[in-house]
Amino acid sequence: MKEDVLRRLKFRLDLVALLDDKPVLDRRSAMLLKLIDERGSILSACRSLGIPYSNAWSMMVKTERSLGMRIIEPAKGGRGGGGTRLTEAGRRLLETYMAHLKVVSESVEVETTKSIPPDLLIAGSHDPLLEDSIEDFKTFSGLRDVEVSWIGSAGGLASVMLGEADVAGVHLKDPETGVYNTPFLAKYWLDDKAVVIKGFKRLMVFAYRHTTRFRGVDDILAGKVRLVNRVLGSGTRLLLDQLLKARALRLGIEPREIPSRVLGYDFEVKTHHEVAKGILEDKGDVGLTLKYIAEKYGLAYTPVCWENYDFVVRVSRLDRKPVKAFIGFLESSFFQKRLKRFDGYDLSSSIGEIIYAPPAP
Repeated sequence: MKEDVLRRLKFRLDLVALLDDKPVLDRRSAMLLKLIDERGSILSACRSLGIPYSNAWSMMVKTERSLGMRIIEPAKGGRGGGGTRLTEAGRRLLETYMAHLKVVSESVEVETTKSIPPDLLIAGSHDPLLEDSIEDFKTFSGLRDVEVSWIGSAGGLASVMLGEADVAGVHLKDPETGVYNTPFLAKYWLDDKAVVIKGFKRLMVFAYRHTTRFRGVDDILAGKVRLVNRVLGSGTRLLLDQLLKARALRLGIEPREIPSRVLGYDFEVKTHHEVAKGILEDKGDVGLTLKYIAEKYGLAYTPVCWENYDFVVRVSRLDRKPVKAFIGFLESSFFQKRLKRFDGYDLSSSIGEIIYAPPAP
């Protein structure tokens, strides 16, 4: 190795906080928290660090789940929204980490890049059609910087609540009413601040290898097959949990026993593609996913239900040109022709229309 190369090498010491021997916080995630605290925005923080919004969201979710407590919250609390701040627990966690970092490191500088927000941030549940259409949307709209973050339906709503995302893609079914998406707005203080825009229907299926004998939810509850599960907060995970709970109650099984009965319940993946790949790689035997994905990856499948995938937007952002362009793209014949080529999708004549708006004051 040449001497000039050796001279150019840089070394950085990392400090990892552990809880019960499990990683909770490292230098990168601590810097993320520090910037959120300083700038009041997850998006600004992750852009400064040069990391995708979905990665930043995953870091925080992982830390919160490890600690069993919230580390971020709406900046104004309650229905104000419009920003993000650290909770008292989050601030104390950061202070403790930084104090220990200073002991072991001479420098705690944060390497950042210029923070420029994207033209449009779409966050929410993974959808292959939407994923496949982003480049076409950029051409349609003339927008250069469109970021899509697959952080689950609940994550999308939370991101809209915090004022981070412009659009959230969601497919959450209320088990009591059977209504999709609108019943969940109040949970995120959006019932008087956001609209729901009609999207499309998708056929959900249980996918599995052709060599796997699968007879339905009973096989999952009996531990006869291994599950490839989706992450908490995704609409697919919520639907699966509802299916498992309903069947468990009919069989006289306590719902709290489901995680221990189901093989692979803790094996979580972020996207529909990862569900199919997990099955093909024999990391699991069955997973709840889309008919489109099952056919794309050559898997056998059993139909479950049609679901509604809609979009949530803050009223205050409806007049933004990028948001208008996105809605216009949904309504365009170009997008609707593309949708018809995706097997397992159903086009609604009211796509792009507002199907829920806040009550008049």
